[in-house]
Amino acid sequence: MHIKRPILKPYDKDKFELVQDYEIEISICKTQNKNAKALHDDDLDCDIFLDLDKADEQVQGSVYNIRNRSTKRNLTPYKLKSITIPKGYKTNGADIPRLFWCIFPPNSPEYLSAVIVHDYLCDEAEKIYKLGFKPKARERFKFADVVLKEMMSAIGCNRLKTNIFYYACRVYHKLRYKEY
Repeated sequence: MHIKRPILKPYDKDKFELVQDYEIEISICKTQNKNAKALHDDDLDCDIFLDLDKADEQVQGSVYNIRNRSTKRNLTPYKLKSITIPKGYKTNGADIPRLFWCIFPPNSPEYLSAVIVHDYLCDEAEKIYKLGFKPKARERFKFADVVLKEMMSAIGCNRLKTNIFYYACRVYHKLRYKEY
């Protein structure tokens, strides 16, 4: 996954706006094997491994191209999902309680690009949730959290920080959207 830095400008206290469209492409593999990532790191160029039963729901309605590639061990050919965040999108960075800002600043360049993509995907999932499609929205929130985790890993954030962000988001979404 090649990740470029977004170009932002401040528009309010601790809030930023995208100056130009921000696009990222994520390769997605569908699998029935939860240990697929460990088994296939050398075989496939995949950023995210999704459960085979839910993968189509998670990428449905998105722009993606199917690439044909031979696979092994229950992997299907992967899809390339393109996510474009429009110019003018506003974010406050990571929603981190002020108490922890000294450890995890909300607008740290270290993980800001991952946070912006996550915020955008969560905003899109929120729209679906408000329309009444709650199960689909829950899957989109989970997908957004997985994208956050994989992008933070690709950027080079340490594993502890990546897992703290990922599990904090998962717990928040499960509690807020009653996903248990």
